[in-house]
Amino acid sequence: MYQWEPQQDPQLEKKRLRALRQFRKRQQEEQYERNLKRSLTETTKEVDSLREEAATRLERVKTLETQLTQALTLLHQHQNGGMRQVNLDRRHPQPSSQN
Repeated sequence: MYQWEPQQDPQLEKKRLRALRQFRKRQQEEQYERNLKRSLTETTKEVDSLREEAATRLERVKTLETQLTQALTLLHQHQNGGMRQVNLDRRHPQPSSQN
């Protein structure tokens, strides 16, 4: 009915206009639903990405905590005379100095 040309009969024209409004409203609702679905998909991807980032950062924190514990242990040993030199970074060894 919404596709009809304007009607001469007032009752038919009223029905046509109502059908046209309903058609436009359905289109708007469908567009709104598509937008919501797209937004949900984007948000879901972002949440997944943030979860992965959080897991990576948590692993890094655990690694740093382990390194800190080891460094503190070495420092404590050094302060108690157990070692002459403390090398906290095992990736770049420093030559030991002997007195």
